Amino acid sequence: MKRNSLLCLVLGASLLAAAPSTALAEPPGDRERDRDRERDRDRDRERDRDRDRDRDDDDVVVVEDIDGDAIEVIIETEPKGRVRVKERVRQVRPPRAPAPPRPPVVHRHGQGFRWNGPPGASGGWQKMKNDLSTTRRVKGPVVFEFGVVQGNIQVVRGPANIIKVDVKGAATRTLSIDGRGSRYEANFDGHDVLRRGDVRVQLPPGSSVDVEAVSGHIDIKGLGGDVEVEAVSGNVSVVDADKVEVEAVSGDVLIDRVRSAVSLETVSGNSRVVSVGKQSPHLEFSTTSGTIDWYGICGAGCHIEVESLSGEVGLHLGAGSGFELEFESFSGSLDDDVGVKIVGKATNRYGPGRAYRAVFGNAQGRIEAETHSGSLVLKKK
Repeated sequence: MKRNSLLCLVLGASLLAAAPSTALAEPPGDRERDRDRERDRDRDRERDRDRDRDRDDDDVVVVEDIDGDAIEVIIETEPKGRVRVKERVRQVRPPRAPAPPRPPVVHRHGQGFRWNGPPGASGGWQKMKNDLSTTRRVKGPVVFEFGVVQGNIQVVRGPANIIKVDVKGAATRTLSIDGRGSRYEANFDGHDVLRRGDVRVQLPPGSSVDVEAVSGHIDIKGLGGDVEVEAVSGNVSVVDADKVEVEAVSGDVLIDRVRSAVSLETVSGNSRVVSVGKQSPHLEFSTTSGTIDWYGICGAGCHIEVESLSGEVGLHLGAGSGFELEFESFSGSLDDDVGVKIVGKATNRYGPGRAYRAVFGNAQGRIEAETHSGSLVLKKK
């Protein structure tokens, strides 16, 4: 039995050695793929050698790309002399360094602030406070215009042929006087309105002025010409003028030594108007809650018109006055200290209340007053 088993083993091993090793042989498809890969590698190597030979005949130039960076490119000349870029080789220098940070953009009402800190820092905005002055030669009286948002205004009489403007603590870098002929205006950084600062103006005698202010006092003295003022908050004082027009919201108004017409509109605040000269005054006054006291003579050619919601109106009449009076009020009263003669008394046409018609002296002037709850007071000057 053992000998037979050994014989079987020897015969089996011989058969295995003689049989073809088909299980371990490489399939034909794999050998074909390897040959294809080798041919591809040979073609790539040949292409690289051709490209290197071509580069020896091409030109290399340095240009600037769309981002502003310098790059090196290869160009070749085609038939008919045309040139084309074959290849971008490399970037010659690294990208540009970023720009240093700028100061933060802070909107400061468009004017009046300047940067006073290092780039990129915060809190470097400071108010400009410049002191500026300028003059201009003119021929006689002029009409001058300007405005101030925040600051006081003073306009005074100056030399006969000079306009002078002084500004203190100004939120502006430049100051000039623009205009021609007899009309001029102040110029602050290209604008006729100064955002912040105190302004003092000297004008030739007899000049007229037109000013606007939002917050600040206005003092106009000694010009002798016409005056126009628009103010929101602050007191207004006009002394020695011919014709005066004032519109004010909040603040007291003083108009002294005015020789001609006065137009005054207020919302609140006390107003005092003094008329002088031989010309007959023409006064137009309207207010919401302010009071007015007028001093003058109302005679031939005089015409006074007053409208008031709740403010008291006082007319201080000088010697030589003679006028006709019409007064209407919802709940206000007529306080007479001059002795007018009531010639008519009727119900207010607007509802409850009374309407009065009276005369005084020769009745050559005319006074018309209308109030809601304010009183009309007539006094001797």
